[in-house]
Amino acid sequence: MKTRAQIEITHDDIEGDVIDIINEAIYEARGIRVSLDAFLFNSKTRLLSHSLEVRDNCGSISSYCFHEHVKLSYRGLPITLHLPPVMSEGRQVDYYATDPQSLVDYARWANVVLPFNPLDEKSGLRFVSRHTTSVYSSDNHARFTDPKRIVSCVNDLMKHLNREALSQLVTNPMLARIESAIANQGYHCEFISDDVTISEVYYNESSTTNKFVSCMAGKSAAWFEIYDDLQSHDRLTMVRLVNGSGEFKGRALCWKGSNPDDLYLDRLYVPESNGVQLVDALDAFKKFCAENNIRKTTFSKTAESIGLEYKPISIEVPQRLNFYDYFPYADSMYRFCSDGKLRNHSNYPSGVYLVSELRCTDGTVEGNDDQDV
Repeated sequence: MKTRAQIEITHDDIEGDVIDIINEAIYEARGIRVSLDAFLFNSKTRLLSHSLEVRDNCGSISSYCFHEHVKLSYRGLPITLHLPPVMSEGRQVDYYATDPQSLVDYARWANVVLPFNPLDEKSGLRFVSRHTTSVYSSDNHARFTDPKRIVSCVNDLMKHLNREALSQLVTNPMLARIESAIANQGYHCEFISDDVTISEVYYNESSTTNKFVSCMAGKSAAWFEIYDDLQSHDRLTMVRLVNGSGEFKGRALCWKGSNPDDLYLDRLYVPESNGVQLVDALDAFKKFCAENNIRKTTFSKTAESIGLEYKPISIEVPQRLNFYDYFPYADSMYRFCSDGKLRNHSNYPSGVYLVSELRCTDGTVEGNDDQDV
């Protein structure tokens, strides 16, 4: 048995998909709905754990149990015992430890071994008080089984709830759906094709359906004209993250140095789980960079995420700043300088100064003084 905090998970999108499939199978077979918090799935090991805080509550499934806390005194030294619930046929038994004898009985029924005998009058133990707390499956200290194979874990939960195990007629289709979901989850990266402009990529994204955070998704193509110019002059491209179903799930700008083979990846926009970028998505970018000789980045967090080397660089823009009516939020390369170059740093050469910063999400720029640069 482990606590929720001790169970290894992978922060992948697929975890939620797999648990949805399992819960759907349980509901169709047994007519009960189990809390999503009752399962933890690791997509790397393909192992599943279930919560021991789940219980049958008069025919409905609750995602919490009441734990008993008993305070004792041993020669003036306070001792607190944290006891799990007493369960019978999938339900929690309403029983409390109110004195030494009932504490012994409670421990026996809850399958707990006490470190001492409360009934030993010579021990010096004295019963002080008791209280209960609700422990939810979502709590970090909630009890979970050790990880095991999916069907074994699901049927172990059915046994815990005093329900009939799922038959192979149910579990085989369930496993097939899970395997399909995992296969479709697999990520890979690719450069956008030559006939796709960067502005089209941003414009065709939906801020409500993509599973990564981007303030530029769905904005007007006109806002990204500066990117298209850089792309047409072979100074910029884009890497896209694709899942097994061919759906686009993330992206990153990729700047090109004076040597076309000198590539610099920018900020990574990938799916997240609880604020953590998905491991599988980051691994796909790592693999792609290794295969395409991308060893550098213009964004420090990308360096930390996938092990690239951060580099300060400058990229010349084909047009003067006042040529453009709108501007994007330009990730790391947001400093537009008086020599007509974008930079990801402020260590400007002598005589070069900052003109504007491409850091707005409304198509404007910061510090634009309409200079003819």
